[in-house]
Amino acid sequence: MSGKSENTSLTGFVISLIGCLIMVLGVLLVYFSFNTTPGIVSPYSITPIGFFIALIGAFMILAKKT
Repeated sequence: MSGKSENTSLTGFVISLIGCLIMVLGVLLVYFSFNTTPGIVSPYSITPIGFFIALIGAFMILAKKT
């Protein structure tokens, strides 16, 4: 077993874990933007930002690990 292989798998795991956390953050942002009442900032302007953050997390999870 080489050290490079272990580091690559650990790096892939950490990237997937961070991607999962970012995706959960984006999903929570979308959820709360749908369930809040309009105030100073319209919640519907925050929804696309949440979708974009969740999409970035999904790309991190699905990224090819080299």
